[in-house]
Amino acid sequence: MIHRDESVVEANASQKSILDFNASSAAAFDIEIMAKKISSLLGIHIGDGTVHSQPRMSGR
Repeated sequence: MIHRDESVVEANASQKSILDFNASSAAAFDIEIMAKKISSLLGIHIGDGTVHSQPRMSGR
């Protein structure tokens, strides 16, 4: 769940991402947690900014 947060509306009006506009907002925190969970489920590992993913087997 991503919390309702006025920073999201303000970031959108400023044409910035919520992380660039207010990285300490509740919504930014929620989005970061969801992104980490999704990355983990997809087998994507992010460490130093380089994205590494597991090679996928063809036919699966």
